[in-house]
Amino acid sequence: MHTSYHQFFDKIFASTLSKAPFFSRGFGDMDAIERMIALAFDPHPPAQIEIEWVGDPVHRQGITSYRGKFTTPRQHGLELPPELETAYFELNAPWDIPFDVLETGNMPLCVYLAATTDQGFFPRRFFSAPLVKRGILSLVLMSPFYGKRKPAGQLEYVIETVSDQLVMNMVTVEETRALLDWFHRRGFKYLGVSGYSLGGFGSAYTAALTDYPIAAIPCAMGANPASVYLDTLFHKIVDWEGVHDSLPTDTFQESLDRFREVLEATSLDKLPPPHDPDCAIVVAAQHDAVVPVELAEQLATSWDCELRTFEAGHINGILRGAIDWRRAILDAFGTLMHKYPQG
Repeated sequence: MHTSYHQFFDKIFASTLSKAPFFSRGFGDMDAIERMIALAFDPHPPAQIEIEWVGDPVHRQGITSYRGKFTTPRQHGLELPPELETAYFELNAPWDIPFDVLETGNMPLCVYLAATTDQGFFPRRFFSAPLVKRGILSLVLMSPFYGKRKPAGQLEYVIETVSDQLVMNMVTVEETRALLDWFHRRGFKYLGVSGYSLGGFGSAYTAALTDYPIAAIPCAMGANPASVYLDTLFHKIVDWEGVHDSLPTDTFQESLDRFREVLEATSLDKLPPPHDPDCAIVVAAQHDAVVPVELAEQLATSWDCELRTFEAGHINGILRGAIDWRRAILDAFGTLMHKYPQG
């Protein structure tokens, strides 16, 4: 199909988001921004957390879901809205595997991070279900600022300040690293992380900061978040008036330059590749109008890892690219398990 067909859905999505644009309150807490920039590439070890399993397991369509929660790590030293202080997740396993067998750590486990607007567990549970049935456990983390973690007064998934977006990104990565560490310390040898779009960015960041081999399968993302907001049709989803009004600058160009400077300061290409790039596969949509495939190519080149593409845009790629994305996850875990056999 023609590029314009695939990008039609991207344009509709951007138009919808532009009706309640992001960053209406501008940059927000500049001190927090500077702190997050300073900490973004700090190779500190992941926080050690304690997980509390809550509620009864839920059985549905061949899968059992277990809910858990933990106190979010505070290594960044930032004051967080109270709604962010507890992290929630869902662990999905084949229905016929008892929990005590799961705890032995003999099954591979992949953490899935949320895309923009993905506030619950269902989309990622649905996507990962075929892989769960093939033996790869899925852990779906609820993002800060989303779902039950949405601060009072926030309109659904609309992030009000640049500092909130950076907090969202950093806390998500810190929580994911802590979860991987929790399972790693309990004997899980085959761990991985994946996500689509914003979730892909978080998964790539997590992989780059993890000091042991994991499977890394970021999808529909690029290393530089500034380019997504400034150089693609996602330019429409930002309240540039709000961004400009939050700075003591005379011209819009100065505001745009400052916006680019801040987001480029947390660009993924400033980090080293994952511990073993052979276990990483970057996946991208060929006709993506939100995260152009060139950005994925840059990351794959930087990591010296495999790049796979599928025929779709950013939005319809969530469904049209699902088979290719799942295959990449299977292959990345296959490489991990082949290179690092149990023993």
